[in-house]
Amino acid sequence: MKTMKEKILAKENLAPFLDELLKTYRVVAPVRSGDYSLYRTLEHGRDICLDYLRPMKSAKEVFFPQNETLFYFNKRTNMVVESPECEKTTVLFGITPCDLAGIAAQDRIFASGTFKDSYYMRRRSLSILIGIACPIPGETCFCHIFGIDRFASEIADLFFIPLQGRYLVRVNTEQGGKLVEYLQEATEADVREAERLAAQPVESKVEIMPLEELSHLLAEEFESPVWDDIARKCIGCAACTFVCPTCHCFDITDEIRRDIGRRSRTWDGCMFPMFTLHASGHNPRTNATQRIRQRILHKFAYFKDNQGIISCTGCGRCVEVCPVNVDIREVLKYLSKILMEASKK
Repeated sequence: MKTMKEKILAKENLAPFLDELLKTYRVVAPVRSGDYSLYRTLEHGRDICLDYLRPMKSAKEVFFPQNETLFYFNKRTNMVVESPECEKTTVLFGITPCDLAGIAAQDRIFASGTFKDSYYMRRRSLSILIGIACPIPGETCFCHIFGIDRFASEIADLFFIPLQGRYLVRVNTEQGGKLVEYLQEATEADVREAERLAAQPVESKVEIMPLEELSHLLAEEFESPVWDDIARKCIGCAACTFVCPTCHCFDITDEIRRDIGRRSRTWDGCMFPMFTLHASGHNPRTNATQRIRQRILHKFAYFKDNQGIISCTGCGRCVEVCPVNVDIREVLKYLSKILMEASKK
């Protein structure tokens, strides 16, 4: 693709811009829902809500729904019919960098390797991603420790950077460029302003050891009593897994009435006591210590070994929704301290 100039969109013209997209595409964007926002299908451009730091739930459910019917079947004839899908391309607008990183992690699970998930792939292939910068991180955010750029994304087709009264629109793909080809080109002053914003230092209370070292030590301390301390408060509600941009576990259920049935896929979570229950009745993870150890090791060690990246984007949602105030940032700091001391003995 040839290099494309950045574009400018006045903030007052955002709703008309989205209305123009709605003529051709299904548009999903943050929409107000009570005291927070959620990614939802827009009916009108004016419905968008960018008043909050980010939506309460991540963008992963656009491609990996919380509940979905995979197909219907006739038990008597063995006939299978795929669940109908919207064939319109989806424009997912207003995705924060932490959620874009989450989509990249989901792509590694569902859209790469020998066995690809056709349901995820179908939705993902019919999508255009429009990200939006996050100039001021929230109190629970810690994306910076994973090297996530709050002002750019490699997988976004377009990336909006809020400036004074306008958006600088970075064009990353030809597909994204077609959506904004009619907009005015940005000036050098616009680009410099965006660069100044991106260069501003961000104060952070999160200081942990280098993640490469932490990832290595975690796997070595599988039997450490530190896991009992970490699990002491956890009640196994799995709220953290349901708001996480990278969690991808699911359960499959067949429902049959007479000869007609359907196969459904529903989000599941490693923090549930029955998550690892075998058909034999054996459960290899019977207590909270084993389950929370699995969650942390999977995100910060196993996923890194298998997929090359850490399975956390620092969005901070799990910190916000935990009913007993388990803070993953504090957990990482505690683990860093304990494991570093253990490695020196």
